[in-house]
Amino acid sequence: MTTKRQAQATPVVKTLNQAISCATVLAQKLRHYHWNVVGGNFFDMHEQFGFLYELLADNIDTFAERVRQLGFTPVHTLAGMLQVTEIKEDPRPAVKDMEMCSIIIGDFATLAHCLAQVVEAAKEANDRHTCHMIDKVTGKYDKRMWFLKSFCQGGTSE
Repeated sequence: MTTKRQAQATPVVKTLNQAISCATVLAQKLRHYHWNVVGGNFFDMHEQFGFLYELLADNIDTFAERVRQLGFTPVHTLAGMLQVTEIKEDPRPAVKDMEMCSIIIGDFATLAHCLAQVVEAAKEANDRHTCHMIDKVTGKYDKRMWFLKSFCQGGTSE
């Protein structure tokens, strides 16, 4: 039997599961780039990509725990995640460093849009806790994307 609270939470959970999916695929892409970046920007990009995927891993856990708090099960299979994410995998074994940078910036913009949908659904459900959680996360992402955009503007492609 679905409670009134669960009925109100359903759109929030749907968008949180999309956020989990987007963040998981992006984290894996960051891991791929972290492992495979080469050239003159190796140290900076290797460190930055590593930091970003660790940040995403923490946030994915937070999103999934919120889904559980709302009485639902978070998306937990890669197949399920790939069905709902707007972020695509990058199967190429080698990608130019500045192209990696550009792709990650674009993917974080996609994730930001996904998180905005969570906030919209949470506001409609009067779920202030989820809104606050997402606000804290997006502030961290905004700062990191500013760093990455600034770096990419001055970088050279290897």
